[in-house]
Amino acid sequence: MTIFYSPMVVALFGYLEDEEKEEIRTIQIEDMLALLTGRQKEVICTRYRTEPGRVLSVSETARRLRTSPSNVTQIERLAINRIRRKSVR
Repeated sequence: MTIFYSPMVVALFGYLEDEEKEEIRTIQIEDMLALLTGRQKEVICTRYRTEPGRVLSVSETARRLRTSPSNVTQIERLAINRIRRKSVR
């Protein structure tokens, strides 16, 4: 997912410390997760928040959540579309 920053935010990022930048990103992610249903949040967090820099495959995610890979794909797609719709407003 691409996050678009206003020119002012981009300019300010140059003056922030790395820890401050990471805190802003964390807040943005938490705000996006708050838009999701419980199951959508569970799929996204299981797939993308296991270890920094590691993303589980759809199959691994399905196995951990005891569901089918196609169900994981469908829920993930719905979650991403929901975030996009709500972020535009």
